[in-house]
Amino acid sequence: GGTGGDNAVRGTAGYSGSNARGDGNSLAKLCGTCVLFVMLCVAVPVFYHHQPDIQQQQQQQQQQQLNEGGRNAKLRSDTMFTTKTEEATSSTSTKTATVTTDDNSNKVHIVFSTDCSSFQHWQSYLLFYSAYRIHQPGKITRIASGCTDEEQEKELAWHTEHISSVMSEDFRIHFTPHFSAVKDESGKVNGDYKFFNKPMGLKHWFENSPNMGVDGNKGTVLPEHEDTIVALLDPDQVLLKHISGDMSDLKLTLVSNIAKDGRKFKVEHGTPFGQHYGLGVGWKKFNADEITGDPNSNAKKVGQHEASKHYPVGPPYIGTARDMYQIARKWVEFVPKVHKEYPYLLAEMYAYCMAAAHLNLPHQVVDHLMISNVNCGGEAWPFVDALRQNTGQENVCETMMTGSVDYLNSPQSTIPLPTVIHFCQRYTIGDTFFGKRKSPHDFFTCEHPLLKEPAFDLDHLTFKIPTGKALADENKEVLKGHQPVREAFTICSITRIMNEAGEFFKSHGCKGDANTEKSYDMHASFLKKKKQQ
Repeated sequence: GGTGGDNAVRGTAGYSGSNARGDGNSLAKLCGTCVLFVMLCVAVPVFYHHQPDIQQQQQQQQQQQLNEGGRNAKLRSDTMFTTKTEEATSSTSTKTATVTTDDNSNKVHIVFSTDCSSFQHWQSYLLFYSAYRIHQPGKITRIASGCTDEEQEKELAWHTEHISSVMSEDFRIHFTPHFSAVKDESGKVNGDYKFFNKPMGLKHWFENSPNMGVDGNKGTVLPEHEDTIVALLDPDQVLLKHISGDMSDLKLTLVSNIAKDGRKFKVEHGTPFGQHYGLGVGWKKFNADEITGDPNSNAKKVGQHEASKHYPVGPPYIGTARDMYQIARKWVEFVPKVHKEYPYLLAEMYAYCMAAAHLNLPHQVVDHLMISNVNCGGEAWPFVDALRQNTGQENVCETMMTGSVDYLNSPQSTIPLPTVIHFCQRYTIGDTFFGKRKSPHDFFTCEHPLLKEPAFDLDHLTFKIPTGKALADENKEVLKGHQPVREAFTICSITRIMNEAGEFFKSHGCKGDANTEKSYDMHASFLKKKKQQ
């Protein structure tokens, strides 16, 4: 359920390009469940440099729109968004998409798995708000596992007051039992693995949510729901663009070379999609006979090339409800056995790969759905690297922190952005820092200040000050190549969304005076606490 920490460490997957699973003795940085190792950044180069083919006139029109947004920067409201999309429709070419005119756009259902901790409480609010601010079509459900009765009552009341009643009645919460216990063969609990919540919570939601439902005799999703596009995200992800089942616009998508042959463009039955992760083919090293219980499992028939092409995927996972439920069933069946053989952070992700392969559901692997680790390939960083050129604006932070971003987030924009930011790393440039583990759990309250806003020209710095150290020449670490732009883009984008979400919370949920000062400096706070230790 996305409970891994930024800068977490554990046994590496041990792959080298397309090879094997390790023994868990070496350590590598992970980003929670996104599993983007430093070694991956070497092993998976960026095979593309995406430059959108936008005509000069269209670029000028978009630049005008971006400038208008920058001059009118303020808290997003429904009126502002409507005005900007109307302006965008009139100022862009006929090739540009319109707002949710596809009858199937509202058949998207985003789900994400959490526990009931305060840590995932604020992340959940942020994810919901990020969807609200870009008018994500369809429904969104938080699957909360393992809450006590008291926690469930409080969480439901808070969700109703601060999310579903003020953002959308289609933003929901679904509660499940506690799933994270690790049991031995006798059923005795001998550990805890939080990531069991993800597959088991997903299956529980399919079978018990009023928005889904299955035929118990057939073991299939009810016919009226089987065409719904289900997207499984992590709670530490925020939306910059719409999640959909249509990825046919070549200007807005990225695919690595290995996944281009026979490429699919739309999520359909038998064709799920997934974000490219650094999993390699590690799942091929597990005991498939033991895990699948089937000596003829299709997972055993998948070759190395096919395994690399179709199965190294992670959130966002996107598929039809019919396919995703079948994956969820096998995922739940396989994950305890995978964890028994490999009791580490990656177990549930490997189990997903095995479940999909067992069911012969090869995924279209894409790279544009996520950014996370600034040093890795296989993500949507080429969109970020080209942003200044594509917008004609000098400063990435100015673009992402002013009204310009409302246009970029909209379906009208033909300037590509990553679909989600997976903020599971630490991000630092200069002495500006963001890390989810250092974010206050009470951020969305009336009393807590908002985040200090970074300078608009932050991306022009070429150094960082590690957390816990003061701003001084001897503490500077050099940032090279695309690192400054990527660090700044991530920090400024998250700062914008968190502050907007905080202002939204305070304007709707605080009866008296609310603290709207933009004064909380995460880097300075970390340094202060370290000095006090």
